[in-house]
Amino acid sequence: MRVKKYLKIVKPSVKGSIMVLFGIFNSRLGIGIEIFTINLIYGPLAYLFIAFSGIMVIKLLQILDNPSHDSKLSKKRAIMLFGVLYLIGFILTIGNVIDNIAIYYLNIPILILTCLIGIFWCLFGFIGFKYRKNIIFVSILIETLVFTIGLIYGAFLNTYLIPYFIYFFFLSISFLQLSRELLKGFNGKKKTENLMEGKIRYNQQNILRYSFISEILAGFFLIVSIFLNISDSIWFLLLMIFGIVVVIFAGILTFESILEKKISYKIYSILKFGILIELIILLLIGS
Repeated sequence: MRVKKYLKIVKPSVKGSIMVLFGIFNSRLGIGIEIFTINLIYGPLAYLFIAFSGIMVIKLLQILDNPSHDSKLSKKRAIMLFGVLYLIGFILTIGNVIDNIAIYYLNIPILILTCLIGIFWCLFGFIGFKYRKNIIFVSILIETLVFTIGLIYGAFLNTYLIPYFIYFFFLSISFLQLSRELLKGFNGKKKTENLMEGKIRYNQQNILRYSFISEILAGFFLIVSIFLNISDSIWFLLLMIFGIVVVIFAGILTFESILEKKISYKIYSILKFGILIELIILLLIGS
């Protein structure tokens, strides 16, 4: 049971590191095999620590909200772990940049992005501490960003010259993931799967409304990304259309759940499938 508990805590960070790989593969063209290989080695490892530092912010908020939540992890220890984990991730990112200087160029943007991530964690931690009623929602936002920011981090490791439509893809995936995180507490028997174990006690109707809004925004940004990158590839267009249909279908089910005040467990799986489709599209764009 203890191993399962620790795996649950580490799982979001591992997923974020996998997103780094998607970002690296998407922006790999024109950088050379040496840079590509270095980034594949350093990138996911560095982000694993950075992402895990974000998870420590969630644990800290849980301790502040409920001191008996984890008797083995005090507030002081959680803050210390946050700082150490983030520092290791930042040092590994600097090591990556130094290795790349001799081959490519001084990648200042990735260092700026890494600093911004640390600022985000601190800012969300402060908001959660200041407004205790919103701790659960703030924790959901952090866990969403732990997953999705890995995509931009990976792309920035190769180059900061990322096409504009990629950012809209990032926003679309982020809002799909946010909707998915919001609905995790309703996911059938897996009500304790998420780090935010008290999520199911949150106002359920509000969660459904926020999830629905997130799905609308995800669909909007996905459509915008299509118009910014019109492709003559039939596979690209078919996947794009299919992705939009999946998001719309998830939105319809969520809207019905709001009206009927009864959650459909299919939504969670559909959103997961929608994210997978968008990631496949990103790989096709980068090929």
